[in-house]
Amino acid sequence: MGGLRSVAAGAAIALSMGASGCAVHDAYQLPAAPSSTIGAAGSCARDRDGEEVCLRARTDCSFDALDCDPALVDPVGQLRRLAPDGQPSSFGAGPMVSVARPNHFQTVQRLAGAGPARFLVTRSTATPRETDFGLVEPWDRAGDRGPAAADLRIATSRPGNRLTRAFDTGTRYTHAGGGQRVGRLFAVPLERDAAGSEVFIYDVSRPSSPRLLSIVPHVGPAGEAVDQAGTASLAALADGHYLLVIGRRHANRLDFYRSATTDVATTSWRYIDDWSERELRTAIGDRDFGDYQNLALVPGADGALYMLGSHRDWTGHDWLDLHRLGVERDPRGGLSMVITKVARKHLRCYLGGTEHCDLDAGAGSYVGADGRLRVYAITRRPAPRRGGSSAVAMMAFVSAPKPATRARIATSRARTRQRHVRAAVK
Repeated sequence: MGGLRSVAAGAAIALSMGASGCAVHDAYQLPAAPSSTIGAAGSCARDRDGEEVCLRARTDCSFDALDCDPALVDPVGQLRRLAPDGQPSSFGAGPMVSVARPNHFQTVQRLAGAGPARFLVTRSTATPRETDFGLVEPWDRAGDRGPAAADLRIATSRPGNRLTRAFDTGTRYTHAGGGQRVGRLFAVPLERDAAGSEVFIYDVSRPSSPRLLSIVPHVGPAGEAVDQAGTASLAALADGHYLLVIGRRHANRLDFYRSATTDVATTSWRYIDDWSERELRTAIGDRDFGDYQNLALVPGADGALYMLGSHRDWTGHDWLDLHRLGVERDPRGGLSMVITKVARKHLRCYLGGTEHCDLDAGAGSYVGADGRLRVYAITRRPAPRRGGSSAVAMMAFVSAPKPATRARIATSRARTRQRHVRAAVK
């Protein structure tokens, strides 16, 4: 993907938002927004054959589930409470030290489960011989040392580097775009320098030895091959099936698929809809669908599916945009996806004049064991550091707990102190 909007296009968007230049302000759907404003659409609809297709999110997933992720309580509220200033960190580039602006990082996805945070990153490459995605681990973590999958060529770094292993898909594609991890599943979109485009789905339950489960060809509504797959978004549905969304160039056009069965390794995929940004609905008065480098499907605790997009606008401001998904029957009897923009949030990637992330590069969302939203973002390419090595800057943005939660915590602590005092008196 890559590439920013032209200045003229960006100015038009800013003016359509009722601002001179580009106003940097957040916006959120009101809790009781009237349905006529957002264009109500449900989670289920029947096609022309009378078959009901439901896209309800799975909401019963634990923090360390293998096939799904925890649902997010109040996605709009959590985005509102997301700290606009991130916590800076970095990781050594290791085997991906060759990443440069033409072949920059595309996504960063935190692995599920407790313990030290580990991440998967993807990148576009200069040649098919270069690796497509890598594993980032804390420097002092030994990692699991299982045998490598036969369909991956693996490069290892020197001890001490935090990007510890890099993997090649073995294809001629040179652009591994904005993917998404769901449980143990990691969907990687592949495009460029080869015919067509595809999504590779891996089992990353053993992160040092990813195992290829399936390859999903990217086809359009008539079954035609599509040569653009810049983003791949995956979500577990309440009925055990999966929703897959593949974004074309700049994600301004999206192809929606639903798995025919509950087994990702063997399923076929039913085409649902070809959605264009012209169809965007809004609950916040903003009808701009950004040039998203990453689109994450987020399950809401209310059973709705949300889509979180990250991008940098033409002025250099970094944004998160939240959308709610729905489905309805169109006048011809087919199924149409409904995407409604419900929030936007400005993040600050610069600290002390230094860039620590770029939302036109790698980004990803994560729901922690505490139920709070975390967003991770990295820079496009490594920067030299002392000792001759290179490091990739990263930011972590975390939502604050609800004020009521803070009050309950304070009350609980006060009661605990009182019990200790009474126990000491006795």
